[in-house]
Parts: sequence; C-alpha cells; structure tokens
Amino acid sequence: MEQKLLKFIFQHQLFEKEHRLLLTISGGIDSMVMLHLLHKHSFNISVAHCNFGLRGAESDGDASLVEETCRKLNISCFTREFDTTSFANENGISIQMSAREIRYSWFRELKKNHGFDFILTAHHANDQLETILLNFVRGKGPSAWSGIPVKNGEIVRPMLSIYKEEIHLFAKDHGIESREDSSNKKTDYDRNFIRHRITPLLKELNPSVVNTFSQIGEMSENRELMINEYIDLIKPRLLISEGELLKIDLIELMKLSSSSEVLFKLISEKGFSYKQCCSITEAGIPLSGKQYFSEHFRAVIDRNFLLIKERFKKEFQPISFSLNDEKVIFPNGTITLAIIDKNHIDYKKMTVNEACIDVNLIEETLQIRAAETGDSFMPLGMEHKKLLSDFFIDKKMSTFEKEQTSLLVNNNIIIWVIGHRIDHRYRITEKTNKVLHLIWTPE
Repeated sequence: MEQKLLKFIFQHQLFEKEHRLLLTISGGIDSMVMLHLLHKHSFNISVAHCNFGLRGAESDGDASLVEETCRKLNISCFTREFDTTSFANENGISIQMSAREIRYSWFRELKKNHGFDFILTAHHANDQLETILLNFVRGKGPSAWSGIPVKNGEIVRPMLSIYKEEIHLFAKDHGIESREDSSNKKTDYDRNFIRHRITPLLKELNPSVVNTFSQIGEMSENRELMINEYIDLIKPRLLISEGELLKIDLIELMKLSSSSEVLFKLISEKGFSYKQCCSITEAGIPLSGKQYFSEHFRAVIDRNFLLIKERFKKEFQPISFSLNDEKVIFPNGTITLAIIDKNHIDYKKMTVNEACIDVNLIEETLQIRAAETGDSFMPLGMEHKKLLSDFFIDKKMSTFEKEQTSLLVNNNIIIWVIGHRIDHRYRITEKTNKVLHLIWTPE
C-alpha cells in the first residue's frame, strides 16, 4: 500500500518532498494512517484538527489523540474548537454543511498565514464510490460522475487509490491508534446509508466494485477534460459578454447535435440545471420572453439569444427634484441639469444620453421613476401617444434593458425615456428661449 500511495502521488504530480503540506487530521483511522505514511516517508507535514464540539467528551478525545500523536512524531499541530451548532442556526444550513464550511475556511486561513503549499485530506477509494453514487441518485449529470477530484486547486487527496480494507490492515499491522466517530454508524445520513446498506449489496454482485467505481471516476474525469477542451473551442461562436450580461447565440447553439449538454456546460456554474437546459433548447427561438431561474441568476430567451444576468432588479421609489438642483442620483446613474440659452446647444454633438427640454413647459418639480404597466408618451417626431411597451418592442429591447430603463416625469407626463427619446410635446421649437439640458451618466 505504501508503494501504491507513492506511485499515485508521483503519477498525478501532487506534491514534492520540499512542499509544505497541511494534513487535515480528524483522529479517524483514514487520516491517522495518512499522517503516519507521509511522516514515515519524510514529507514536510504539519497537522490541523477541528473540534466541532458535537460529541462532547468524544470530540475532546479525538483532539487529545491527534495532539499526542503529533507530539510523539515531533510534528507541529494546529487545533481549534468551533461552535458548529450556532453557525448552522445563524446561517440556516445543516450541521454537516456547517462543519464543512467551517473547516475548509480555517484550513485556507492556516495555509495563507503559515505559508503551506497544499491542504491534504484523507479521502480514499471507498469515499469515491460513495460520492459517485450520491451524485448519481441526486440526478447530477455526467460531469459529477468523476466524483472527488484528486487535486482541486490547493486541496489534494493522495489516498484516493487506497481501499478502506487496506487502510484497516495497515493500521493493524503498524499499531496505529485511531478514534471511531460514533455518528459514522448511523444510517440517517445519506453517505452512511450508502456505506452500510448499499455498498455491501453491490459487493455481492461485484466484489471489486470499489475498484470499478475508481475507474469510472477516472474515465469520467478524462471525459470532462475532453469536453472542456471542446467547449473552449466553440465558446467564441456562442458567447458574448456585455458587462454583467451574458448572451448565448441560440442559432449557433441549435446547430450542435448536443446543444442541451453544451448549454449545461456553459451555464451550470450559474446554478441552472440540465433539465432547464433541455427545456431551453426544446423551446428554442420561437418562445421569446420565456424565463428560467436559478438561485442567483435569471435566463431569458430574447429573439435569437439567451440572456443571462444576476437576479437583482433595481427597484426604487420615485425621486423628486427641482430645476434648481444641479445633480440628481438614482439607482441607474446620475443626471446633471443646466438651464442654458437655446443658441448654445450643439445638436450635432448630442448623444442618446442627453436631452434638451423647453424649460417653459416644465412645472417646478420633476420626478424620476421606473416604468409601469400602461405607461405611454408621445415619442419625438410623432403626434400621437404610444404605449411604452410598444416603444420598447419597436426598439427591440430585451427584458433586462426594459427593466433598467428609467423615466423622467413632470406633472404625471413622461418627458424623457432616459437614454432613448423625449416626448414630442416638450421639444425645442422656435418659441423656445431657455432649454433644460440634461446629461445622464449611467451607473
């Protein structure tokens, strides 16, 4: 088993003897064997142990064993106690998730503060089987069937080729003391259910099932590497980034035989499911306006594109100001005001973010507000009213663009669709003397 471990480290180029390694040691048999193995082969190691305070004296016993072992082996040891239950209640998450977040946050803090190169965990081949099965039954796609990555940035798992049976045999032969977490025997946790009830049944069908799933994980990981290389090649044809907005060309996407899977690879990191991606590709271009939501993002089919943006709509109460104000700040930017002589305007240099209004037609108080259902105005150049929604359609504005459009209102009349068009009734005419010059600076 020792040679198997060393070969695995070398083949995957996990770390070298000169690297400073932080071992995450719980006191359980897996991590204690990893500690003794790496110490025996003179790797540069230190230890970190979390006491989550969930099992009273049993947790304290784990910490004592880890500290005593490190003292005997002359290895530096970092220990810390955490109030895991309070953290879980404050953040509205499970105890298991809390323990995970707490420990990895602390491990990364230690790495940064003490200059470690890598953080090592003692996940082994049996853990790999359990992870792949869990991902499968939870409906996660093929990208999750690679299971636990051997190396994920600063996190390294050198024991993934080792079987649980080998670990127990090694500990017995070398007299390695360890602690058994009593909660590992319960089957009310999903992973323990698979460990104690599913895996034994699978071994009846295939005694080498752990090795089989290790191979599945390795093949799936290689498959993912190939797919990612393919995605990188076709991304320029499909993706357009415009600031916070991501646009996916649906016409180009639909040309691909595996459009749903490609789309999933492109947007899964934003929380969208494979089922949603299938729905999008099946709906396609005809269902413009159809929306899909993940926890933090929204996707909208808009003509030939799928638009994706963070789920954050800047709603605001109407903001009132007067002609005497020089500047007004609102969620979508800033407007500066100036009353000038009509002859001082250079219309040729004006942009869509500027507006000139006949000041004599304006009552003292102005207002900026969001668009509302049923809004209408008389666009410059027209002599009849038009619904704002129809104006948006004519300009082929996306859902996101519509939501981000603000209105300048005077006496309940829209005088400027900010950044687009003024109302025809407030235009500059021969009778105009003074002009209200407005400049909008988007956020």
